[in-house]
Amino acid sequence: MTRQAWVLGTIWGMLLLGFVATQASAAEVMTKTETVTLYGTKVEAVKTANNFIVLFNTAKTMDQPYKNTGMNQIDAAKKLLQERNQRLPDLPYTAGLYTFAPTSAAYTESLKAYYPMKPYNKEEFATAIAQLPTEARGTTEI
Repeated sequence: MTRQAWVLGTIWGMLLLGFVATQASAAEVMTKTETVTLYGTKVEAVKTANNFIVLFNTAKTMDQPYKNTGMNQIDAAKKLLQERNQRLPDLPYTAGLYTFAPTSAAYTESLKAYYPMKPYNKEEFATAIAQLPTEARGTTEI
């Protein structure tokens, strides 16, 4: 077989393989636009997540002062979380709020649920934030 015939046969073979039907998967990002009220104004929002989890650090290192605010880090984090909860639009999320910091050698209380995973309710989530500890304790894991 000559080199030219071999190249021509290879090209035809590749072309024929290109016409063979095979299974191929495709993915499409599905988004839904919803009207929500932000700061008293109705806006169109695209929900890009179905759920969220907040892991609130209660380790002893959170007892350190936060900048020049007069607050320690745990109090500053709790205040920030309260503010963010008020800003979050009322979209149908599933949410969870947990503290984490091992408090014993057995790590029995590493994660404690203050708002277990369930449909997000702004008022209930605010109540759960208010119940978060203000005393930092436990170890910081590396």
